[in-house]
Amino acid sequence: MKNSDKLSSQDFLRHFSPAYQNRLQDLIILQEVGSTNDFLFTLVMPEKSKAIVCLSEEQTAGKGTKGRKWQSELGASLIYSVAYAFNDDVKDLSALSLAIGVIVQQSLETCGFFDVRLKWPNDLQHQYKKLGGILIEVKKIGNSFHLVCGIGINVKNILDAKTIDQAFTTLDQLSNQKISRNVIAAKLTEGLLNLFSQYPHKGFESWQEMWQSVHAYQDQKIRIMQPTGELSGVARGVDVDGALLLETDEGLQKIISADVIAY
Repeated sequence: MKNSDKLSSQDFLRHFSPAYQNRLQDLIILQEVGSTNDFLFTLVMPEKSKAIVCLSEEQTAGKGTKGRKWQSELGASLIYSVAYAFNDDVKDLSALSLAIGVIVQQSLETCGFFDVRLKWPNDLQHQYKKLGGILIEVKKIGNSFHLVCGIGINVKNILDAKTIDQAFTTLDQLSNQKISRNVIAAKLTEGLLNLFSQYPHKGFESWQEMWQSVHAYQDQKIRIMQPTGELSGVARGVDVDGALLLETDEGLQKIISADVIAY
């Protein structure tokens, strides 16, 4: 297995379609940063219909959902964030992270990494082991929503499993091909630019079926933990607002926020 290459704007742009280049306002590559999401929020909002992408070799204060820390080592992960500005008429923004999950799954498949699945609401998995995650943060500025989406993908198996509280996997365990983070980032950016341009008009409904087709726990019995206690039932996908649909003895319930635990 060859090591992943170093991040390079030249290599990124070599694999980035010319059809999208006028929609990429800036590509920033850092050696080290606290959080790529936080870094992008310090910049001026992107121009309309354009994106600013930030990649980093290392992240010292990476964030997951609910205040969790995203652990990374130098060169071991794809640490990726993108900033984009939506007008205030965008709909179903609450479900956007699920549509982004579909784009990440498709981008990895394009790059030769198959059988990646999604765990509601924002995890990437392979064989029920965590491969990566998605974190969306939004700020309202004037008549626009300033979106920053962070995506972390485990690339090299050099993390200390003792320091991580769940089963995880890495791209170099999925395939013995050479891994290029620059190629993955380029294809991911193309997919996200397509998504961001279509989402304000279509909402999540256009991606709902695709999400369910790669849902790791679709039609499986699961249990979930909520502040009010534990629920168990069969996962029946998601609705157009991105809520998890759980079939229980009391009927179909919509889950807005929870930690999902599979049986």
